[in-house]
Amino acid sequence: MDRRLTPMKVLYVGLVIVATTALLVGHWIGSWAADWAPNVVTEAIAILVTVAVVDRIVRGRERARLKPRVDRAMRDVGLSFQWMVHMVAMDYTQTHRESFEAVPSTSLGVLDHWIQNADREDTGRRGLEDGHAVPVVVNVALDTADSFKRSRDNDRDVLEPDVIAQIDDFEDRARMAFTIYHGMNDVEVNERARAAIAEVISATRTLGETIVRHDSRWLEDQAPVMGAAPNSWGTDIWRRHWESP
Repeated sequence: MDRRLTPMKVLYVGLVIVATTALLVGHWIGSWAADWAPNVVTEAIAILVTVAVVDRIVRGRERARLKPRVDRAMRDVGLSFQWMVHMVAMDYTQTHRESFEAVPSTSLGVLDHWIQNADREDTGRRGLEDGHAVPVVVNVALDTADSFKRSRDNDRDVLEPDVIAQIDDFEDRARMAFTIYHGMNDVEVNERARAAIAEVISATRTLGETIVRHDSRWLEDQAPVMGAAPNSWGTDIWRRHWESP
């Protein structure tokens, strides 16, 4: 709900105050005000109804005019969000060779599945042996934060305020994940990676909840990996890749 005090809301409140004041004056002062008070109330109500109808028509036309931009902006944000979900699914597949379970079909379900199975990892992440390389999910989160920022800057006037707020939060938490990974030098490398990725996933899920609230299509995989089963988030493709000699 938009709680901002717009000029139209001020007008509505003003007309209600005028009508209420006229009624009270007519009641308190007496008969000499009875002749004009009802007319003031009637005129105020008529203006209020007319303004409300016209405002609704204008708002509807404005929404229709902006809809292509809104759809494009949400598509860009949604695709970036789902790219993050694909990377999380890939990380889960890579680190659960023996304990792998099919991931849920929804984007938010994939993120929850990773969290619920984080302590069942049975395979280390490739490329982290020296402790200097950044986990893929964290690296992708930093890149995706830049993509979200471009969408925010280009379409701030049509994106919902809560989407913008969560984009800002995602950027902060992606950088925090990078700091977590490099700040835990005394911790085993895969444990560090797991902590950093958990921060990314938490931020991704919060943003995802907001995106899905505005457009439920992003619960399902809108950009599947070529050759992957529907809504498998590419895990069948990646699993064959990790298991290949």
